[in-house]
Amino acid sequence: MYRLMFFCALYAGAVAADAKAVITGRMKNANSGDRIELYVPHHYIDNQANSYKVQLDEQQAFSIEAELQEPQIAFLIYGDDQLPVFLEPNDSLLIRTDMFQFPLTVVFGGRAGMNNRMLKEYLALTPNDYNEFNNVRFKIGQWWFAIESPVNEKMLELGIDDFRAWAALGKKNAYDLYDRYNDEHGSELTAAFRTWVEAEMTYTWAYQMLMYGQVYRNRYQVADTFFTFLHESPTMCTAISSDAYRQFLLALMSRQQTKKDDPERFYAGQYDQAGTLLDGKSLSFFRSEIIRMAISSERFQEILPAYLDFLKNNQFQEYEPKITALYERTSRLAPGSKAPQINGKDFYTDTGFSLNALQNHVVYVNFWATWCGACLKKMDFFNAFYPELEKAGVKIINISIDDDAGDWSRLLAENRMAGLHILAKNYPDEQLASNFGVQAVPQYFIIARNGTIVEKPYNSGPDLILKKLLELAGN
Repeated sequence: MYRLMFFCALYAGAVAADAKAVITGRMKNANSGDRIELYVPHHYIDNQANSYKVQLDEQQAFSIEAELQEPQIAFLIYGDDQLPVFLEPNDSLLIRTDMFQFPLTVVFGGRAGMNNRMLKEYLALTPNDYNEFNNVRFKIGQWWFAIESPVNEKMLELGIDDFRAWAALGKKNAYDLYDRYNDEHGSELTAAFRTWVEAEMTYTWAYQMLMYGQVYRNRYQVADTFFTFLHESPTMCTAISSDAYRQFLLALMSRQQTKKDDPERFYAGQYDQAGTLLDGKSLSFFRSEIIRMAISSERFQEILPAYLDFLKNNQFQEYEPKITALYERTSRLAPGSKAPQINGKDFYTDTGFSLNALQNHVVYVNFWATWCGACLKKMDFFNAFYPELEKAGVKIINISIDDDAGDWSRLLAENRMAGLHILAKNYPDEQLASNFGVQAVPQYFIIARNGTIVEKPYNSGPDLILKKLLELAGN
């Protein structure tokens, strides 16, 4: 009988911002100069992924250092083949394989060796398919969820009792494997891997059951009693890097909101509901993801209050760039259009200025607020590069949407912030925020020397904005 461990313990220790995993190995029978790539996706955190590409040396060996935010799955790629590997910050993984047998036959070593030996066996037991084009999608409420084709075939083939037995057997086989590794190699499995794989095993089963009951409820006349399995699948878990947990949580919350029959609040309702069911990183991840989904579905007005609430109250800032970058890309002012006029008096110099008077300069217009952590981080970045920007002829106009003038003036007095500064509420007739379509922050616009709006970089990271500004300025 397998052991059900609950589980989802906190990962031990804080992760340094520059924590790296080192992956070394040899690809026998390959050619020197062949490319090896390590792909590290972290879209669920910030909509980004890192790719590390190296060439095999004359001994067919390679070495890669990868930055990691937390323990997670990454993919080692050679040619058209890829090998999922589990890596942690400050980890080491040694890989030995043959180009003709990769990724089927691989020898693992290093600190992460045993973790990945078990991972390889575990993935052979489960229908996980990381190629999304091989998955089938079903809609719950107003969002689409994926299920592997072999699982969907079982859903179509098996009645309720048989599918329940099939899913339970898959879970049992996974835990039997886990028990065997614990018995034989327990001291070599890391705590972070245990947390992650326990989440994967339990929530893979729970997600399969949930999708079966929800998608085929009419086909099989699924009764509400079928969903009692949810009592074995707690909504709280710290293993956010587990794709099975994330998908289960999103599908579960979508199902709960759909049952309320309130389609106008499909996203906002889930945001509110999460406050009573989740906490910590689970809450931050889920709320950031719901906001992302709502903006992507062009339901911005519905989710705007939640967006503002998240920026004010979120405790895990690593999830903020995912939504702030998306919001900044959805500005309704089209590239090439004339920028709205800006008139004001700078906080620091008490002198008046206007956007018209700044023609012949490239202008960075930054909408922000004192309570917006993402805004302050970006402003700190531009503080460091302001001398370079000023020399190039780039001007910065910072427009705060704070309601409290005292908060605004105190922060500026205590922290010298680059550029010109005005408070939007001091100029009610100007309608500064509404003229730019700004309803939330952070938000920014780049204005060319001729006074027209410039298309933003594909990503709203401050380094790319800086690069764009300098390019427009001719540097």
